[in-house]
Amino acid sequence: MDKRIFNECLIKYLAMLAPMSLALCLTYQESGVIVVKPYDNARIICVVVLGIMLWKAMSRHYSVMVTPRTRLFEMLAALAVSMIFTIGQPISDSGVLVFSKIIFAQSVEYQITKSVSLLVLLIALIGNTVWIWTLISLLFGKLDEYSSGNVLGISCKSIDIPLVVLILLLCWMPYIVIWFPGAITSDQSNQLAQFFGYGDVPLTDRFPFFVGIVFSSLYKIGNCVDSSGITGIFLISLLQIFVSLFVCVTILRWIYILSQSRLIRVFSVAFFALFPLVPIYTISVGKDGLHAFLLALFCMQLFLFLESKQRSLPESKIYTPWAISIVALLVVLTRNNGIFLAVPSLLVLALITKKREIINIVGIILVASIVWMRVLVPSFGVANFGSREVLSIPAQIVGANLSAGQKIDGNTKSILENSYSASLKKVGASYVPDISDPSKGLLAVDEEDRSSTMSYCMAAFTVFREHPLTSIVAVFRTTMNMYPATPGTYWYEDCPYFCDPHDSFAAAGWCPSAKSLYEKDGSKLNTTFRNALYILHRSFPLSVLYTPGTYFILLVILYCYTFSKNRIRVGIVCSALPLVFLETVLFAAPCGSIRYALPLIFSLPFVLMLFEYAKNIEG
Repeated sequence: MDKRIFNECLIKYLAMLAPMSLALCLTYQESGVIVVKPYDNARIICVVVLGIMLWKAMSRHYSVMVTPRTRLFEMLAALAVSMIFTIGQPISDSGVLVFSKIIFAQSVEYQITKSVSLLVLLIALIGNTVWIWTLISLLFGKLDEYSSGNVLGISCKSIDIPLVVLILLLCWMPYIVIWFPGAITSDQSNQLAQFFGYGDVPLTDRFPFFVGIVFSSLYKIGNCVDSSGITGIFLISLLQIFVSLFVCVTILRWIYILSQSRLIRVFSVAFFALFPLVPIYTISVGKDGLHAFLLALFCMQLFLFLESKQRSLPESKIYTPWAISIVALLVVLTRNNGIFLAVPSLLVLALITKKREIINIVGIILVASIVWMRVLVPSFGVANFGSREVLSIPAQIVGANLSAGQKIDGNTKSILENSYSASLKKVGASYVPDISDPSKGLLAVDEEDRSSTMSYCMAAFTVFREHPLTSIVAVFRTTMNMYPATPGTYWYEDCPYFCDPHDSFAAAGWCPSAKSLYEKDGSKLNTTFRNALYILHRSFPLSVLYTPGTYFILLVILYCYTFSKNRIRVGIVCSALPLVFLETVLFAAPCGSIRYALPLIFSLPFVLMLFEYAKNIEG
């Protein structure tokens, strides 16, 4: 082995081991005293053994020269992932910043504690960065090492569409049979209750009105055949099964055409067929599954459209501008934040391609969305629910500080008192770290009055500035979709179920068979099946696929690996933009529920194909 390579690997290994060892043997105690405790022998031995294994792997990897550009993006990826592990993850898990046994105090009363904690945090961050840098550098090297063959070519493989449809249906059949005639989530049940006038709840645009129209129409058609509501729910389930099959088969077809990796092709089929979240959301009546499948298809369309400008692809209507516009419009209509995912992505596409037809489509979608949301929906007598979701982070900041007893005086306190329908003491008592709905639900701010909304946001910012530690913890506790090892809250919310008949608003009488279906949902077979799914959800390594943070890290590494190349393929960068915009929107999500990150999960086979493309960009 070359001496230069040996020295580089040895220095990297020592730089990795020293901060990690120091961080492991320091313990920060609540008294504010830092003490050095005896080495945890088992932990240190594991670090050393893993370090030696990595050192040997790196020795083989550095048989080729690595460009400064590649090294830069390796470091950027490592720093981003390190910050997620060292800062975001511990706050998400416990409400305090913990690295190994090092606790970052939330209290701002002890300035010496604060400064010492920052020092220990910096040590942990550096140690993690170097450690993760080694892993990412090895990953990038392995991808380059296997960059052989015509990866950017067209595969001669074709997919047997009827066979794939049969495989998917057979694998989904246990879910379809056990939860027949389908299942429904609480949000969708509440919207249908609004549509059918049950529960004395006014019809609002809190839920996507387009989805409500489609589902309620199918339900009423079903009621013409069977007044129990079972046929209506089954018709909605059939619609979702059809959409899911179409999207899955379309993505699989193009993966088989474009991918040269047999592993990726087989994994993609197995993922859509066997991963429980796919059939669960396929048969769960609600906006989440539909929106997730459509956004995954939208990403594939963007990639195919841009790649078709670079090289010859098999002709297909799926990546024509008008097909893209239809799917983009459905993405907008199936979720209230869909416009922030589809429109910016299309704007970037228009800037890159400079094609008038794309620019026209962006204009049409914008006009159609505005006319739908601002003219047609209100004309149906639908009340405006407001944009309260965007106040999730300010509400958590205020709630956390009030709960912690932080001092808020003067004009800021006066503004906050006028912004809530309850006393500030009650607001503090209602604060829940993992979900913003309780404290946000007490807001009396009129979202249509921009002046009062801005005043509230500025007051929350003042609280943030005066009490930064408590506020930062509050922000990161709610935003869990970016952290690994956090499997999303409310697993049972994400499991399909029929509404509890004791919940007058959810059941509300809109489905005459709701009570009997709920009792079936509590049957022994159903309960056993659901418990088995829960065990899978929590079991390693399958649990990794349930963690939204896994997909966030994949996106970070994908972009860094792509930009480390001297030639950047715009198809890779732009086709993943909807997922990047989704991550941005998720930062203000009201909780860390899996369903918010569902499009990231359903796009996994597509993202893996992008990795394969990125590795041979210069080939």
